[in-house]
Amino acid sequence: SKPTVMTEYLPDDMQAQVQSLYERHYAEVLRSAGCGFVTYPRALLVEEKERSQVFSRTDTHMTDIGCAVVARHILRQLGHDHDPLMYMEEDTRPRRGDLAAMAKTGDVELAAVHGLRSRTDQIWDNRRSLPSNKDNIAVSHHPHSFSSQRLLVLGDSFMLQCLTSLSSFYRDILYVRSAHLQPELLDMFS
Repeated sequence: SKPTVMTEYLPDDMQAQVQSLYERHYAEVLRSAGCGFVTYPRALLVEEKERSQVFSRTDTHMTDIGCAVVARHILRQLGHDHDPLMYMEEDTRPRRGDLAAMAKTGDVELAAVHGLRSRTDQIWDNRRSLPSNKDNIAVSHHPHSFSSQRLLVLGDSFMLQCLTSLSSFYRDILYVRSAHLQPELLDMFS
């Protein structure tokens, strides 16, 4: 999360107190249980923020650079030497983040956005028709992806934001955010 990566923007007396929920409560339990294949790229984002903006100023979510760093890490963990940034180009567009919306400010920032050079990736997302982000499903298709492989993502809005970066490698991606695991959906996608 943004506060665990961008600690320098917290009040001085809070900087040492804000800790990662994952690192504090889950990492050791998962290691002890033998769950070796868990990835948590906070350290990579902390390192990258020295070179690039990894979180938007007016948003809780990562920038496209932050998403590409996370996607590259995930791909490497899965055995693929692939860097999504090599397939992306930068543009500048106005952006109003979720923090600005929650604070009801009119803050819009000019932000660097990174899209795939081929501009043929498509993401279909049911989020706009939902009252909240629960049961969000998105399907990504990129006919010019690096591979023809498919990916199933069970995640949250942070992973949803990574779909463009991940689609530089994966032809089809099914993203599901749900409180309930739906085996039928997984079976259909496989």
